[in-house]
Amino acid sequence: VERFTAYHRRSYICKAGLGDVMLGAAATVAEYNGVAKASHIKDKIIEIAYLNENIGGTALAANYAGKAMPAGNFLPDVL
Repeated sequence: VERFTAYHRRSYICKAGLGDVMLGAAATVAEYNGVAKASHIKDKIIEIAYLNENIGGTALAANYAGKAMPAGNFLPDVL
């Protein structure tokens, strides 16, 4: 389970990119509908940005602190 979690966390970097696209789409839709300045809309957009950065940072940290195994495969840090 620990190794699966490590590889899963490492591969989540693509989710941050997808989240950025969704964030841009949500901000654009809010702007088109004239609600971009509403506090609850801003709060949600900020929360999406926070989660994207958290996901991306965790994935980068797992990769950065990982190590090569004797068999030649790469094992991300389990943090």
